[in-house]
Amino acid sequence: MSNRAGGYPTLTPARPGGRGGVPSPRLRGEGQGEGKACDDEAAGVRDMARSLSAESARIEALLQILRQEQAALLAHEFERVSAFALAKNEHLAALGSLAEARGVNLRLKGLSSDLTGMNTLVAGTEVLRGPWQRLLRLAQEARQANLVNGRLINAQMHFTSGALSVLHQTSIRFATYGADGQKSAAPAHRALASA
Repeated sequence: MSNRAGGYPTLTPARPGGRGGVPSPRLRGEGQGEGKACDDEAAGVRDMARSLSAESARIEALLQILRQEQAALLAHEFERVSAFALAKNEHLAALGSLAEARGVNLRLKGLSSDLTGMNTLVAGTEVLRGPWQRLLRLAQEARQANLVNGRLINAQMHFTSGALSVLHQTSIRFATYGADGQKSAAPAHRALASA
């Protein structure tokens, strides 16, 4: 068999004493260097596929935490929200380590350790396309969930700040009772810069 332009195999014509159109069996020792390289490359692809699956699993776990956090925010269960921060940080640290390992793997293959390098690798490796697309989809979902949670937290902080401001202003307007049980006058307001 020989390769013509375009990479499509063609059959070789019959040789005297040979088996025309049938590839000859590999002799012992012949092409073992190429076989070893192919085995190493296949192992590298399998390792990358496992690594992408591990990243996806971590992102799925993070996404679950983000959804729970969102439910707590919507239910105004703010005491639960702080508990999610530690779990999110653990997953983010693990994801950082996995992404760094992926970057090292890409650099070893002579590719850049960024999205461009990964897309280049995936474009030439069919086996990695599905796991890579899944990871990108999950990462986008997690990014969106985190953005929504951030907006919910900011809205709650704005509401709480406004409520505290109203309470503070109201407490200043009304007289308070002193240690002797007598009503005391409200303190006079003056600007902080004046003396």
